[in-house]
Amino acid sequence: MAYKKYLEIRNDYSNSPSFYLDVADFFDKRKQKNTAIKILTNLIEAELSNHELMKALAYKLEYFEHYNLAVIVYEKILKLRPEDPQSYRDLALAYEYIGEYQKSFDLLYKIYIGDLLIKDEEELYFGIEQIAYTELNRLVYKYGKKLRLSKIQKTEFSEMPVDVRVVIDWNHNDTDIDLWVIDPKKEKGYYKNSETKIGGRLSEDMVEGYEPEEFMLKKAIDGEYEIMVDYFSDDVQKISGPTILKAVLFTNYGRQNESKKIIIVRLDKEEDKIEVGKFRF
Repeated sequence: MAYKKYLEIRNDYSNSPSFYLDVADFFDKRKQKNTAIKILTNLIEAELSNHELMKALAYKLEYFEHYNLAVIVYEKILKLRPEDPQSYRDLALAYEYIGEYQKSFDLLYKIYIGDLLIKDEEELYFGIEQIAYTELNRLVYKYGKKLRLSKIQKTEFSEMPVDVRVVIDWNHNDTDIDLWVIDPKKEKGYYKNSETKIGGRLSEDMVEGYEPEEFMLKKAIDGEYEIMVDYFSDDVQKISGPTILKAVLFTNYGRQNESKKIIIVRLDKEEDKIEVGKFRF
């Protein structure tokens, strides 16, 4: 009945693409995954020009592990926003999951060597090259035999596994979101405490522009870890709807037994803190 109602009213919302995301969330919460994906596919077929909405769409496709479709969306975003290093990074990470390892490496390498930061005179994305370096190390370690690397590139990267890695991304520009990770000793790793006593490390705090922000812990202690964000909205009504946060939790990052979990959070209003998820190590 719910899907039938969606078919009846969707034409009334043809000028509101975020409607499709909302309806997909509705069916996902009711454990109707295939219906949610079908609705997202309808949105892919639309001629979208709003890159923020498209980011939200791609995040949802990643959440559903439909990486082939996510790649299509990220490729469109890169054409719309070639000036943003995140456009290259998002596509690079999606390429890996469809087996396009060389394409993934090449895009991340552009970020790492600074090719995409020349125009970033205000240093909005300072630190993203270090995040790309971490992701390149893992990529080379896991797929090195399938990559065409120069002699210099072969010496630049090494195995750097960590027990815990948390990365957040978000779809709205001019938005400040801070990552917090609270460890089993109740110490909070965040931008004012970027090095925790048990060895956690926070990436550079990006207060404007897009993501990412990252937390890494080489040697985790047993217990519960809590992931939270501090969200400062930009008070601007977006055609693409509320800010959508993508949190990716890795354990045993860069090892053969690596595991990954994607969490999507809708940020409807500014709050002091928002719980994203918890996990035990």
